[in-house]
Amino acid sequence: MADKKTRTPEEERRLTKLDADLTVAGTAFQKFLDGFATQSGDNSDTNTRAFQLRESQGLMEDLRDLGKGTVALYTLVGEDKYRVILTTPDFQKGYEYPIKAEDLNHKILEFRDVLQNPRLDPLPLAQELYKILISPVAKDLQSANATTLMWSLDGVLRYLPVSALHDGKQYMVEVYSNVVFTPASQARLKDMPSTKWDALGLGVTKGHGASIPALPGVADEMRVSSMKKGRTKQAECFRVS
Repeated sequence: MADKKTRTPEEERRLTKLDADLTVAGTAFQKFLDGFATQSGDNSDTNTRAFQLRESQGLMEDLRDLGKGTVALYTLVGEDKYRVILTTPDFQKGYEYPIKAEDLNHKILEFRDVLQNPRLDPLPLAQELYKILISPVAKDLQSANATTLMWSLDGVLRYLPVSALHDGKQYMVEVYSNVVFTPASQARLKDMPSTKWDALGLGVTKGHGASIPALPGVADEMRVSSMKKGRTKQAECFRVS
């Protein structure tokens, strides 16, 4: 099929409108960043985060190469607001949710405690945190046909298992692939992983008091894992005496 050389008048109108919409969105995003930087004052950590967000515009090109449906979410925990920046191959947009950092931190740590206790129901907090962290950007994630969310997590959000959040019908892990990345790794996002690697396995085959029970099968598990990976070196099993 020959390449199309010209556009119809309707296509030209749509392209002009798209360019105008992107310009408006870009201007709004810059105002969002300017407002965030102004509110941060002399807070060095927040100013560093604002700088990272400005630099994140280069990620838009990388997202095109990372596959269809891949978007990035930059989170910011402010003193009185939670903010999240959506970056797609085509645009960046900022969102806010009014909540004090102290309250958000408390909810996140409480959620972690609930997840570690099988007698407690995690759904109420999973849904509450979804409303705070994801709901502001949820419609645009759907519009962007997002399938993979790359998270840059701020502050105590680093301790949050985002895949365990719940939208009222499904857990996040059922809807999206969730990946966490850091500013330091942003420049290497497109690097291919090495095909050669080594792993160190640690296990306790002998109990050490009531807090560290014995795991008698760990030695065999490590040996099997070592053989499956084709390693020439056997995994070592460390005993606590």
